[in-house]
Amino acid sequence: MFTSRTPARLVGEIAALLLVCVGFLSGVVALATIPKYGSRNIFWPALVGIVINGLLLAIAIPNFLHARKLALEGRKPDWIHCQLAGLEFLSPMALTNDNNLAALRRGEKYLQLTEEQKSNAEENMKRLESYHGQLADVSIGVSRTTLLPDQNQSIDGIVTQIRQAMQQQFSRGFQSVNHDVMIGGSPAKRMTLQFEVGGRSAKVEYLFILKHPYFWQFQMFGPADRSSYDETVEKILASIKISPN
Repeated sequence: MFTSRTPARLVGEIAALLLVCVGFLSGVVALATIPKYGSRNIFWPALVGIVINGLLLAIAIPNFLHARKLALEGRKPDWIHCQLAGLEFLSPMALTNDNNLAALRRGEKYLQLTEEQKSNAEENMKRLESYHGQLADVSIGVSRTTLLPDQNQSIDGIVTQIRQAMQQQFSRGFQSVNHDVMIGGSPAKRMTLQFEVGGRSAKVEYLFILKHPYFWQFQMFGPADRSSYDETVEKILASIKISPN
């Protein structure tokens, strides 16, 4: 009763199931002691306990199985409005900042880089802003790169590079589809990749947006065999727009 509307529902159902099982077994054990201690003050309390806990088991077991199913499927997401890296969109989860510059500096001690290479790498990280989030088996990543004045970024070139790299790494069942779209009047491209990982079919959805001096990459990963994932992807992509600020 106390946990039915909380994230601890499965824990509550397990506790209830264990308590009822203990009550049921206690009644059976009590009946088994009648030959030794007699039936006085034992038979009827034990019988009533078995009947009551038997009825409760008929309720607790289906409730436990249902709670387990909901826990495995993941709770229904609470959609939130995000404003990150110059984009606005709906998300079923909160996204956190990756802090790429700090990660690079932590990894520099393991890399044999010259001072010039370190300086260039840190400058690149300063121009990159990225976020990620995970909910059940669905993940979202958003990044924005600030282009240099003389830097010409090609969406088609990026799409080709990512598709080739993913095909080399996940060649089993690999499929690729992409098409041009417009986001807030800016050219964009959507790419869908499908492949097998660990015997399961997975999907990655990419959305690339170019509006100088910014280049955005929006990425979603999840199971290809769930309609709920496709519905989530479509809802997110339909909500994406470039922030006026």
